[in-house]
Amino acid sequence: MGYMGFGMQNWIFRQRPRRAFSKDSKPTGDTVPRFVTKEFNISGRAQKNPEQIEQNKRYYLGRIQKRSIKDKIVSALILAAIFLAISMLYKYQPWKRFEVSKEAVILAQQNAEQRKKAAFDMTLSYGNRKLVDSEIESAIKEFEHALKIFPNSLEAKVGLAKSYLMDCETNQNNCEKAVGCFD
Repeated sequence: MGYMGFGMQNWIFRQRPRRAFSKDSKPTGDTVPRFVTKEFNISGRAQKNPEQIEQNKRYYLGRIQKRSIKDKIVSALILAAIFLAISMLYKYQPWKRFEVSKEAVILAQQNAEQRKKAAFDMTLSYGNRKLVDSEIESAIKEFEHALKIFPNSLEAKVGLAKSYLMDCETNQNNCEKAVGCFD
């Protein structure tokens, strides 16, 4: 028996791994031959008499039955708990507790209108600022954005018409749109 380095013996290295979920290849029952003398009674694994073996068999079968009864009780309790939880959810319906009052809806609509008006005012001021700075393309984009927010706004339509007219005069672009705005 030689060593293969790191203290591993050769016979350990040559052993084959056991297949998963397979029974052990060791024999069962008496593994040590009986040797009976007056001083010694050496025997293998089956050293108990048949009465003890039968008694142990009844004991372990009883434990298995008790375990299966316990398993049935536990699974019945789990099912009862699930049924109770579902019935409580159905009865109390916690998702309906968060109903919104009419005042909250009105307040949310007012806040949305205020934000919409603030965005509209900001785009109009940006559009007018871009017109003053002669950034015509940016002004057109700002006024078009303002018209998306409030499509019937006269201020946004006038600003867009001014920017189209200015673009037509300086760059000869968007002349037909300028005429269309004044029609």
